[in-house]
Amino acid sequence: MKSYDAYLAILESVRDTISSDLMHQHQLRCEVGDWMDSAVLKLQKDSWTSGGTAQGIFFSIWLGEKELKARRFNYNIHALKMSDLPGHFVKPREFAAAFREKLEADDLNSGWPNLSTDYGPQTLMQGWMPLDEVTFRQDVEALIERFVGMLQVIDALLLERKNRA
Repeated sequence: MKSYDAYLAILESVRDTISSDLMHQHQLRCEVGDWMDSAVLKLQKDSWTSGGTAQGIFFSIWLGEKELKARRFNYNIHALKMSDLPGHFVKPREFAAAFREKLEADDLNSGWPNLSTDYGPQTLMQGWMPLDEVTFRQDVEALIERFVGMLQVIDALLLERKNRA
């Protein structure tokens, strides 16, 4: 038994509760599992990837041993292997810069706790929240809701890079 199993169960419960609504309303797939010694929840549109949740654009929430000791959990938006996205011409550094510019220009970065965009092109943004057993589920749901509010931004950025050939 891993020390974060209780949090993995909460993430699974969140997935079970919201997964069909997210798929129906936003075409978001929600996966939960134990990856890289962490309890992880991932959200991704099929149109944002060519190879599953380990590629393309996805939103993650995770915690492992290190986070438990620090009493916090992490979240981020990744953009991996974007140059492989079918039907699109994406330069990873340019895409990351455009995403971050849009994040600032539309004030979408406010309200994300402890947010940083000071990363390379694969991590568009990352932040963390204090880990509180009592509010963890609500904190995760609030982050998911904030991410859903950014879907149009990501879709628009990808549409701008869609090949017209």
